[in-house]
Amino acid sequence: MATITLQNDIYERDNSQSIVNEYEKNKDALIIFSNYYEIKSSLPSLLKINSLHINRFNFFKRNTIRFGNSTCHSSVTFVNHNIKINDIFIMPMKSNVDWYAWENVSRQKGIFISINKQSMCHKVHNESETSKTIESNKRTIEDLEMFDKSWPHSFSVL
Repeated sequence: MATITLQNDIYERDNSQSIVNEYEKNKDALIIFSNYYEIKSSLPSLLKINSLHINRFNFFKRNTIRFGNSTCHSSVTFVNHNIKINDIFIMPMKSNVDWYAWENVSRQKGIFISINKQSMCHKVHNESETSKTIESNKRTIEDLEMFDKSWPHSFSVL
């Protein structure tokens, strides 16, 4: 298993144990993740994300990501030996690298597991790649591209 983290992310003490416990109950997991909160300018945000839930069927698993990316990349642990894609993070996107990965992984047999508690804190700062892509409007373009993977383009632009 592997979790891709950033230097400023903060994990609760029991985060790793919670991931292992969920994997032990669900050996066919593709990704395991928790809810999270954000800190911007040293103040906790009111943003509490309730992420995806356990889904054994591709229709429902994919349905959870077609409305946007509600899962922080640093809250996700990949179960490497269950994932059949070697380079899931190689693509032309700058901001939606993680959403693109979830979309690709969701096409595979296996489940997404959500741990229903805030197990990590993601620090947001103005110099981050996400902040830069939002400011330059590149994020909007990438969001549209991701919505087009799930919806007809005419619906995506509404």
